[in-house]
Amino acid sequence: LEKHTVTVENSIVDYAMPLMVIEKLAKEVHNKCLKHQYKEAQELALKLGAEARLLQATLVIMEERQR
Repeated sequence: LEKHTVTVENSIVDYAMPLMVIEKLAKEVHNKCLKHQYKEAQELALKLGAEARLLQATLVIMEERQR
């Protein structure tokens, strides 16, 4: 998996970190569900959703900068 970065006004926009966090959180949610720890899974799912929104925003910026 190649790491793609774009420089935007002296900052780097990178999709890799949010995606790695999403993968980690998804695994944690899965493990909590297997243990029937649904309350904890719900809390992690909220964090997962926030990371997904961050990833989506990052991808929008990357697409805009590619033009």
